[in-house]
Amino acid sequence: MTETNDYDLIFAALKNPIRRQILLLLEQKNEASFTDIQNAVGINDTGLLSYHLKELNLLVEQSALGKYH
Repeated sequence: MTETNDYDLIFAALKNPIRRQILLLLEQKNEASFTDIQNAVGINDTGLLSYHLKELNLLVEQSALGKYH
């Protein structure tokens, strides 16, 4: 993947307000569990939250313990 494609993917991910909420939460807490993120952004649908986290894969990582940062 080229640098330009990476930027395109990042900017596309940032267009969504839920994803921006997730990033702000992780900035404030440094790390959070799936459930912490789910509660903070108010998404009850785990599949939908998984989708949003996948869209943030260039910006958010998951530790071996399952925490996102």
